[in-house]
Amino acid sequence: MIAVLAACDTPSRAFWGAEPTRLTVGSSSFDVRQNGTQAEAIRLNPTLRPNYAVISREAEAAIEQVTGCAVDRLGGDVAVVRATLICTPGVDASWPAQYDPGRSSALSCVADALGGGTFSLYCD
Repeated sequence: MIAVLAACDTPSRAFWGAEPTRLTVGSSSFDVRQNGTQAEAIRLNPTLRPNYAVISREAEAAIEQVTGCAVDRLGGDVAVVRATLICTPGVDASWPAQYDPGRSSALSCVADALGGGTFSLYCD
């Protein structure tokens, strides 16, 4: 059982060695790691019937707050959200992703098949 619980906050291989920053946005707590123009937010708290639209907005805000970069693309699931970043020196990227619980949770998404039963999901 200990091995299962220890794996809950294990970063993907691309983020091994990156120090996490822990923060809470809205109803979700995340460990956020950055590797160049990629970031990963691992949700730490249990949620009954998690909603990807809500969690992805919270993760986006957490990633932008921690990295100081704008999120270009998001993917993942309700446990781990990965982002491609646009990092512009001297530009505060946190303004577009300030968490607003009143904001619509509707997303427009496109799935790109990668093969082998995997896909990337891009939403705006």
